[in-house]
Amino acid sequence: MPMDSSWGRSLSGLRTQIGDMLRLEIDSMPGRVRRLLKPRAAGEIRPNSTLDPVEVAETEALVAFVVTCRHFASELAISEMTQRTFSELQQYLDSGTRGLLDALRAAAPSERPFRQSQVDTAVRLCATVFGSDYAIQLGKAAELAATADRKVAKR
Repeated sequence: MPMDSSWGRSLSGLRTQIGDMLRLEIDSMPGRVRRLLKPRAAGEIRPNSTLDPVEVAETEALVAFVVTCRHFASELAISEMTQRTFSELQQYLDSGTRGLLDALRAAAPSERPFRQSQVDTAVRLCATVFGSDYAIQLGKAAELAATADRKVAKR
């Protein structure tokens, strides 16, 4: 379809509108992930609390949405932004999971549920971003981290 036709201009306008709407959602995703998975001091964690499951599910859906948008980004003129956001997410998950595992390993019993919920969320997000094999390995590392403190305490 020629871009200088009325249909072409209309289609281009619609793509721009859709791209603008998607931009807001895509740009918000890294901040939401960071808010869920950021390392917290023990004093910031209420005893026996966990992450809000609704917020976790919404963030997981937003991550899946961004992954899907990557496949259609060029059609909607959001390629650069989508790739940048996705790369930022990959880097954050890849570098941040070690800290979450260390925090879980060293967690006091009252903060363990919160730390475990953060690691569980990271595993779910990594499954979407890196694939199930990566998530399975991270899940195994989380199991070891969760039981490491108990083994030391028994000795």
